[in-house]
Amino acid sequence: MQKLVGAWSFGDTNSFPSGTTIIRPNGTYITHTASTNRVGRVSIGGMEGKFYVSNGVVFCTMTMTGYASGTMASAAPARVVRVDDRELVLADPAGHETVARRISP
Repeated sequence: MQKLVGAWSFGDTNSFPSGTTIIRPNGTYITHTASTNRVGRVSIGGMEGKFYVSNGVVFCTMTMTGYASGTMASAAPARVVRVDDRELVLADPAGHETVARRISP
């Protein structure tokens, strides 16, 4: 879990969604996102909560969400594909990978 601690940036202007996540040493996180739908409408939101890692899988419990278009009830577990000093790669249950780049330790 210690390797995950820090600030991470994911996505870019062509991604859905893009944003930042701050993972704290105490097992909590906060995420801010922005996304654009097919007609150009931008949604900005965020969530925070607690997480833990078990056998290479990240599990999140959301304690607060703030999406303009609704709220998420839960987060799917994500498998840690790779983590190093610069990148964190997670795969969702369908195998789709998200690459995050470290922006601060």
